[in-house]
Amino acid sequence: MQVREFRPPSCIIVVRYLLLSIQNRQEPMHSPKRFVFTLLSLAALVAILAACNMPGGDSGNAPDGDTPPTADSGTGSTVDLPSAAIGELSGDVESRPDQASSFAPAAVGEVVSVGASIKTGTDGRARLDFEDGTTVRVTPQSVFTIDAIETSEGGLLKRIQLEAGNLFIILNGGTLEVDTPSGQASVRGSYMGVTYNPETGGFDITCLEGTCTLQTEAGEVTLGAGETASVEGADDPPETGEMDSEDVQEWLDENPEAVVVVTGLTGLLGDRVWFDANTNGLQDDGEAGVPEATVALFAPDGSLVDTTTTNADGYYFFVGVPAGDYIIGFDPEQTEPFTLKDAGDDALDSDANADGMTDLFTYDGGNDLTRDAGILAAGAALPEPDALVGPPDPDDPPGAGPELDDFPPGINPLTGLPVEDPNDLNLPAVLLSVSNFPVSARPQAGLSFASIIYEIYIGEGATRFMTVFYGRFPQAYPPTQGDCAVRTSPFSYENVILGNQVWVDANGNGIQDVGELGLPGVCVNLLDATGALLESTTTDMNGYYGFDVMPSTRYIVEVVTPSGFALTLLNQGANDNKDSDFDPANSRSALLEMTDAHNMSVDAGMILTEQRRPEPETATDTVAISDFVWFDINGNGLQDEGERGVPNVAVVLKLSGQGAIGNTTTDINGYFAFTGLDPNGNYSLTFTPPTGFGFTLQNADNNQQDELDSDVDGFGQVVIFDYDLTPGVNKNWDAGLTFAGNVHTGQTGGGGDGGGGIGPVRSGRLPYKYIGQLFPGGCLAYAGKSAEVNIPSCISVQEGTGDDLNANFLGVAAIKQVAESLNPPIYGLNYSGNQFSAEPPQGCYPVDEWIMFYSTTNQTKWVYDVLSGGWQRFNDIADQSGNFYPSTDRLTGRQLIFNNVVVLFAEHIEMNAEGTIIDINLASGQFGQALLFRDGMVCDIFWSTLNGEYEQQTGQNRPIKYVYEDGSPVPLHYGPTWVHIVTLSTCVADGPQAGDCVSPRNAMKISELLLPYIRFFAP
Repeated sequence: MQVREFRPPSCIIVVRYLLLSIQNRQEPMHSPKRFVFTLLSLAALVAILAACNMPGGDSGNAPDGDTPPTADSGTGSTVDLPSAAIGELSGDVESRPDQASSFAPAAVGEVVSVGASIKTGTDGRARLDFEDGTTVRVTPQSVFTIDAIETSEGGLLKRIQLEAGNLFIILNGGTLEVDTPSGQASVRGSYMGVTYNPETGGFDITCLEGTCTLQTEAGEVTLGAGETASVEGADDPPETGEMDSEDVQEWLDENPEAVVVVTGLTGLLGDRVWFDANTNGLQDDGEAGVPEATVALFAPDGSLVDTTTTNADGYYFFVGVPAGDYIIGFDPEQTEPFTLKDAGDDALDSDANADGMTDLFTYDGGNDLTRDAGILAAGAALPEPDALVGPPDPDDPPGAGPELDDFPPGINPLTGLPVEDPNDLNLPAVLLSVSNFPVSARPQAGLSFASIIYEIYIGEGATRFMTVFYGRFPQAYPPTQGDCAVRTSPFSYENVILGNQVWVDANGNGIQDVGELGLPGVCVNLLDATGALLESTTTDMNGYYGFDVMPSTRYIVEVVTPSGFALTLLNQGANDNKDSDFDPANSRSALLEMTDAHNMSVDAGMILTEQRRPEPETATDTVAISDFVWFDINGNGLQDEGERGVPNVAVVLKLSGQGAIGNTTTDINGYFAFTGLDPNGNYSLTFTPPTGFGFTLQNADNNQQDELDSDVDGFGQVVIFDYDLTPGVNKNWDAGLTFAGNVHTGQTGGGGDGGGGIGPVRSGRLPYKYIGQLFPGGCLAYAGKSAEVNIPSCISVQEGTGDDLNANFLGVAAIKQVAESLNPPIYGLNYSGNQFSAEPPQGCYPVDEWIMFYSTTNQTKWVYDVLSGGWQRFNDIADQSGNFYPSTDRLTGRQLIFNNVVVLFAEHIEMNAEGTIIDINLASGQFGQALLFRDGMVCDIFWSTLNGEYEQQTGQNRPIKYVYEDGSPVPLHYGPTWVHIVTLSTCVADGPQAGDCVSPRNAMKISELLLPYIRFFAP
């Protein structure tokens, strides 16, 4: 008999200290069906061993009682002892290096060798990687020891002494012996499967357990479990199906001319169907298999490839499966539903969807024993997931506009959003001219509080902002951030989104109220249904986070509460889009079941914990210098109630004659301290304020309340101690911060309230008169104007002196004070005319980012952020580099987000030779083309100041309306609007050059435009 061998590079063996059994399907002689085997239970407590890829030899078992050799095996050569590294672990896993040591917690990367033991608890799992490629996976409640025996050739053979539990072993070309309490689990050829192979006309002998030996005239053939020998040229065997080794050998002896071809195992695919008794989606100890369940293998087109059934313990395998894409279907003939999908470890979780079918997966042709399906035991039910809420409900806030009566009470007709105080809607609009050039103006203060910002061209490549404040007025916020890095990369996804916002719950009521800001730099973790970490991210500048997750899967979200904060109340109110979804007890959400819809309602409210003043410790003969840096919201130079400390402010201690001798930063609550100082020294402190901040009034009450005032000189930021200090702690060295532009030099300013300012405020421009006319009763505010510019004003902001063009600011509180001083028009305030809806217009074209290109020194990039539903603004710094930076609000430190961005095409007329005085006719009675950017799309629309019924009846104008060509309203997204007012010659291109540039008015449809550049052309 001739022997040819073709063996695979590896095979996979499942070794379990469990009941084992074997199930075979008896087929008639010459049946075309393939023989399918499973490595399952014998009756006794015996695990199985399969040693693969050892041609011409046996499994290498050693007699019981052999002891591990030393490094010098006695053969004259040094033999390396077997060792393994712990590649991964979870739960309770302990190790010990030898029998004399005690168990201690194991660690990933730990190397264990001969004599070492591993023990897992009820939730413990581990993976050991041996140097020869062998991998051992350890299940919960298992104990084993690594051993080694010397072979007759002088080498070492690894041996695992299993005392209790389960092991899964992958022999990637390696060898391994397993001892169990019942003895060595080396089954030498007990059973073989014999089937007719119609393709060869011969018979296939498959080794069902352990190592099978076939003796032929050409020599001995050894098969590992699952390996197949094809016998060609032999008479029919006495039977097919399961045969013992003696019957097979007798048959081969009767056919000496037969050719035995060892083909090896070309594919083993499958695993188990089980009853998930505790409904956690994982195979736990004691959970029984589902017997006689039909399992089908399908091609991607749905055609049937093969079928099999599970044995008494629920195991099934498909053998000889070629590489490719497949779907497995499970039919357990049970009425109970399938359990959770993808709940954890892929070797133990369930892969079946609710219909019993897996997702399409790619099989590499090797051995894949991870395709499981769990079904619920009779009467069991899955835990109820948290309520699913997708994107904000279209009725939250309700659809509004275009007429004033269409807006519910308390809704701003310029944004469609509720306002903090409905009485503010009775105050006329304040329109403020804000600088954009020189770039020292940036970041501007107050832009995030505007309902509308009109950006107009003022010549020489520069633009300026006409900022409309109505229904919401600027407020100063102390700089606040979490403990993690702020996410700056845009969020993207391919499947479904799970996320939304971490915010500062200022009033602690557990609800996201109007005006409460997001918290940047908070770490957020995505966990699977068992609580295992899958992924981590951080919140962006506005507190938003997101994960790209799979539908039909359950997750838990976890926030890492920053220092100085605590989670607010859980599940307050009836609106899940506005509450906090994280349990303060464990910082985790409930179990969340994803569908094919996004869930962007998993928010976390954070409350600032009470500030604690630390008491510095210093020796009795030394001094400590300490105290507090705070944000002076009202700018009065005193620490008032509600004004909080500022973290991470750099403080340097200097000693007269020596310079700097110490440096530190303020803690999360704004405190600092230097200890162990000589009481006879003369010291000074230097504070470095955060970007955009300066210092408030020094000694505002002439040291009457020294513990509450600011001791920092507004120019040098230095405090001088020109006297001897008393041993102990010397406090009351404080520094109050306010906004840059209002750094105090001894006099008050900033609109008269002594606080940080809005702006910088710049001069008035001709188009302002038209914009102002669209807001009857409103106030135009700017910092002077040219003589040729004939426009009205209600206040002139001229605080700055010297050559700094960006030195004029209007105080934070002054904006509302100005509005309160105005008289509404005769027919009352009516700034309606536009419609707001969550549903976008029809016929829009997708775009996720684009650039408004005025010049190489003035470019704005807009990036759509799906988490906030708005456009994030980025600007360059006029250095011609083409690099962009987040546009932020100096008052809040957050990036600007506008839900609507409009590009409005209008005629520009130069009024002087220099081209710096430009008129733009936006007066009543105009109609023109525009582009609307909302919801990650661009829409072809029109703008209008045509007089409608209201205007004709009252004679009062209303703001610019956005309409279709027939004059019907175009729905804007809820939220503020940024309007780029550009020339009629401005075009849309795929780059900054004028080359292929398409004018929107010449395009037949929006999809013909060559975004992402809108190229401005000066008049």
